[in-house]
Amino acid sequence: MTNFYEETIEILKRIEKTLEDVAYVSLDGKNYKPEKFFEVIKEIEYDSGYGLQEINASLEIVFNDSSYLERREYDGSEWWSYVTPRPLNVELEDFPDDAEIKDPW
Repeated sequence: MTNFYEETIEILKRIEKTLEDVAYVSLDGKNYKPEKFFEVIKEIEYDSGYGLQEINASLEIVFNDSSYLERREYDGSEWWSYVTPRPLNVELEDFPDDAEIKDPW
């Protein structure tokens, strides 16, 4: 069994984030203050291996820098995945008329 709080704290350490870096927690399209979330998940034990998904797939932890953790699942195995924002200050070019958008095969 996996303790959801310990799993979450471990991923925070791996991505070099702390609880202070968390801006909010998103669940089912609503955004929440993170403090109570981290208290509630201390009591959650679940089987992160293959089988039924146990943690809500809509759950995200959003950080002050706009990066976030999202839940991923494959065949019942589930985990946190870290997503970093793409930079907005990139050099842009005109979109080419001959760009291959559709796969040619």
